[in-house]
Amino acid sequence: MPVRKGTETDLPASLIRRIYDAAFFSEIARQFKFDTENPETIAAINRMGISYLISRQLEDWHDPVDQRKRLKKLESEIHRFLATLEKSQDLEIPQLMYFSALKSGQPRPQTNFPSLTAHQQTQSGEPYARELLRLLTILENGIADAAKMAAPKRGPKPNLGLESLAFQAAEFFASQNRPFTIDAHKPFQATEAFDFVKMLVQPLDDISDDNIVTAIRGAKVKIQKS
Repeated sequence: MPVRKGTETDLPASLIRRIYDAAFFSEIARQFKFDTENPETIAAINRMGISYLISRQLEDWHDPVDQRKRLKKLESEIHRFLATLEKSQDLEIPQLMYFSALKSGQPRPQTNFPSLTAHQQTQSGEPYARELLRLLTILENGIADAAKMAAPKRGPKPNLGLESLAFQAAEFFASQNRPFTIDAHKPFQATEAFDFVKMLVQPLDDISDDNIVTAIRGAKVKIQKS
């Protein structure tokens, strides 16, 4: 089982400090000639591992199927509530909201509704009722958009933790005036950047070489754009 699964009971920072131990940093120094006696170097590398675990932990906890189901249910409930409000005009909802706001000292809505007179805007419940409908409609549309985004996607699921680690590694290499390169040909030849990222992630998770190469390529593109 990947070590990252232990983050359910262990804090990511504690887990990284155990895995990225003195022997690990000695190997980093031997293989890559980074100054691991420098506390800033150790902190930077630890941050890469911690951010990886946190990202992967969030991915493990996130169930897109369940999330989409909950979003669709909430969207339906808001839609029904809006329909109920439309059918309840005889209950004088605006006036109820107006008197409730006066009683509780709540401020008037700041949204300007051009169809209302100045008197209606300041001395009636219409702004409250219209603001409620406006916000509920925004929420309903936002939830509908989120439900669409949560729909199952074709293709492999992206490893956001690996992408983040590769990008941080690219920034770290740049700070050390070291080239962050990857072999563009297949079968690819391992580079210093590849070996470094693999060394950081290998104790944490089961990740293929191809995934590491893809993450490094993405990090290089992102660095060039920044």
